[in-house]
Amino acid sequence: MNPETKARLTTVTPLSRYLAMALFIAMPFLGVYIGYTFAPEKVVYAEQVVETVVEPPVEKNVYRNPKSQDFNIVDVADWPGEYPVMSDGNDLLILQEMSGLYYLSSSGQYDLGLQRIESVYYTDDFRYEDGYLKNSDVVIRISTNGAYFVEDADPESFELIENDENAIGFARDNSSLFYVGWYKVFSLGVNPDDVEFELITDKYDYNYSIVKEADRVWVPRGCAGVSYIPIDYDTYADWTGPCE
Repeated sequence: MNPETKARLTTVTPLSRYLAMALFIAMPFLGVYIGYTFAPEKVVYAEQVVETVVEPPVEKNVYRNPKSQDFNIVDVADWPGEYPVMSDGNDLLILQEMSGLYYLSSSGQYDLGLQRIESVYYTDDFRYEDGYLKNSDVVIRISTNGAYFVEDADPESFELIENDENAIGFARDNSSLFYVGWYKVFSLGVNPDDVEFELITDKYDYNYSIVKEADRVWVPRGCAGVSYIPIDYDTYADWTGPCE
């Protein structure tokens, strides 16, 4: 190529300058137009494969005592305890102390703070109500001092009672009156519909409830009032309180 021709091709003229400017402005718009016009209607992406990890089943917790007897957890409605209620599935029910694992039963033969309750007909409908474990067959008092059967109590009608705030610590079912003590619950052997409660104060300013029948009075025995005994009204006239 001769120098004259090369000079004409490489020389910047007003026409070439305006042409370059026009192309610089028009090319992006032209590219967008071509892209939208000729792009495929549907873009198919590669499917993402997600691997599901299946956790192995967790084995049911089984507790074992020093005698190598296994206990399964019993589902108790409204149970507030930190530790579960357990049973061997037959006639032995185990209650873990609600205040911790350091309590041992009086026999000392169970670890993990277990209490042994025998002769419980095992069913799955246990429920917890006002400090008592119940099913259709039994009533068991639960407290930090231990677990005790409420002898001869009807589970369906058993309830705590309060009579003008004078009978706190008593319970009843459809036919019997019970005293709820610190360590056990026992029947007074009277019809709860045939008694009256009265609040008394002894000379040490301790308050107690007494239970009046037609021919006798049930009074607390011992300063802590842990039991009740019946006395006639003549004896009651000279009664000076549970601590005497």
